[in-house]
Amino acid sequence: MSTKSELKENILAAKVEVLLQWILDNRSTAIMVFGTLVAGVLIMSVFLIRQNERRDMDWTRLAQAQIFLNNKQTVPSRQIFEEIRKKSPNTEAALYATYHLGEVDLEEKKYDDAIVHFSEAANTPRKHPLKPLALSNLGFAYEQKKEYKNAAETLQKYMDAYADHFLAPRVQLAIGRNWALSGDTDAAKKTLSQLIDLYPTSEWAQNARLIMDKFISR
Repeated sequence: MSTKSELKENILAAKVEVLLQWILDNRSTAIMVFGTLVAGVLIMSVFLIRQNERRDMDWTRLAQAQIFLNNKQTVPSRQIFEEIRKKSPNTEAALYATYHLGEVDLEEKKYDDAIVHFSEAANTPRKHPLKPLALSNLGFAYEQKKEYKNAAETLQKYMDAYADHFLAPRVQLAIGRNWALSGDTDAAKKTLSQLIDLYPTSEWAQNARLIMDKFISR
């Protein structure tokens, strides 16, 4: 064991010696290489610092824009959300800005724009917390455009993936309502009946019964 260890130490020492001799023989080149490495490290450090600063600023601005939106001030909120998307594309903050732009669109009744923004926000991995919210609002935007079949099909995608989500009862009610409005009473009855069976004493079941009484003969 000791012989192998000594052999490795001798090889390492020989390599270090060769490197030191090269540095002594090529001082100017060595200094240039070292300086380049240091400069690279410094540039990368500055880049990371600036990136972190930009990220923190984006989230601060995002919160500010949400306050504007909650107070129905859609113009300044839209401006901030669009700035984040433009200056920080392909970031988590930009994704949230896209989702909230859809909310601004709904507030301003710009349903085509809302569909674009919510569709983009919904194009995320299944486990992302924005995806079910985006799908829910996308369905609502279709409903406001009176595209009831698209609304029902979009909301069904939500239910297929997020049946345990806290919005699920409301979404299932919306699915039944949109199938009824589209004229597909069979699909509406099936969806609303399932909702009543799952939550028989809830307000969702009560609303489901009202829709069935209005559109469907039970």
